[in-house]
Amino acid sequence: MGGFGNTLVALALLVPATSSAFEQERRYALYAEGEIVLNPDGTVRDYTLTSTELPPSIAAPVDRSVRSWRFVPVLVDGQPVVAKSHWNLHLSLEPLDGAYQMRISKVTFGDPRRAHGLAPPNYPRDAAIAGVGAQVDLALKLDDKGKVIAAHSYQTSLTQRANDKVARAWRRRFEQAATEVAMQWTFDLTETIDGKTIESITRVPVEFVAPTRNGVGMRSWQSYVPGPISPVPWPEATGAVANVDQREPGDDAPRSMSSRFRLVDDVVGKVL
Repeated sequence: MGGFGNTLVALALLVPATSSAFEQERRYALYAEGEIVLNPDGTVRDYTLTSTELPPSIAAPVDRSVRSWRFVPVLVDGQPVVAKSHWNLHLSLEPLDGAYQMRISKVTFGDPRRAHGLAPPNYPRDAAIAGVGAQVDLALKLDDKGKVIAAHSYQTSLTQRANDKVARAWRRRFEQAATEVAMQWTFDLTETIDGKTIESITRVPVEFVAPTRNGVGMRSWQSYVPGPISPVPWPEATGAVANVDQREPGDDAPRSMSSRFRLVDDVVGKVL
């Protein structure tokens, strides 16, 4: 959210809601990202929010909250170490008794960044002819340089209903196309443990937009028929279910499934 959005949020904190029904139902949201550094004991050494400048009325309660967070100490060979990670913070403002209440709606750590030049998958020709689209949620294992070394299809959802046999065949076609291209990808890792990047697991949605009769992909509303979930086979993927199931509409960014940053107490829903 840019400066205009930040201004709206700041005003919402300072000005009571009006009596109109519209204002009483209005919600605000703010997204910020940056880096966070942990001490060996799991306390927050420092953090930044580089994507946006928070208004003072928001920055102060956020700062008090974040600096009180406690994480499970990150260990290397049994010894606690300093760790640094990229983090994403989502805040929400909700009307309450004529004013607004600010909450943490989501926080994630260690999400890798897409490197430039990631090749797109080949659209299965028979699926394109049939007008079938899909969204394949991939779990990718990355080495310590960010290169994909293994791929797993967590869930594949189709844009059309079909009987079980046909649906399975379509899902396999899309999963094959997605995993083949994913094995060529490399990501920029954003989490370091004791100064070094390590192997990690990330979740990446791959969307196949069904073409229309004129050959142009539809970019308006898309409906999907969820496919079965195939559990991630790697035990270190501790955040697999949460990161896939909590994905917001339009969110196609890579999300970490194996961040070593683990809060002692859940902060989602906490009032600031």
